[in-house]
Amino acid sequence: MHNIKRNFDRIHQTIKSLNLAEFNQDGNLKKTERTPKISDLEIISLNLTSEYMSIDSENLFFKKLKSCHADDFPRLIDRTQFNRRKKHLFYYLDKIRLALAKTLIEFEDHFIVDSMPLQICKIAREKIVGICREAYLTSPDKGYCASQGCIFLVTNYMAHAQ
Repeated sequence: MHNIKRNFDRIHQTIKSLNLAEFNQDGNLKKTERTPKISDLEIISLNLTSEYMSIDSENLFFKKLKSCHADDFPRLIDRTQFNRRKKHLFYYLDKIRLALAKTLIEFEDHFIVDSMPLQICKIAREKIVGICREAYLTSPDKGYCASQGCIFLVTNYMAHAQ
């Protein structure tokens, strides 16, 4: 789906259905003194919507919101205020992600993970580095970095939840 408003509504309703104790009925943290223009849960929902739609650029996301969806989000705040509040809500955003993951993977045994290579060291040190060599799944491979024009020892290691 490419409609930002529809995706936002679906994500926002899902988050509200989690009934997190930290948030009041308005969707703000209980310790909030003033009622903000846009609620904390709406900030989190907007952030998750941009991630869901693979819009990496916050600047692009806000341009789309203001140009195509200005009527859908009349209480939209400035991007710098959004960033400040998003940074303040990071702990709760992570908590919501974990709660959503628990509901989605309750009966699942297998997962597909799309990961990004992580640089371990330069090739010159490859023989003496012992990082991630404990198990076959975490053993590093050689990879090429086009931006730096050199070869690195990389791994696609992901910690498995027990």
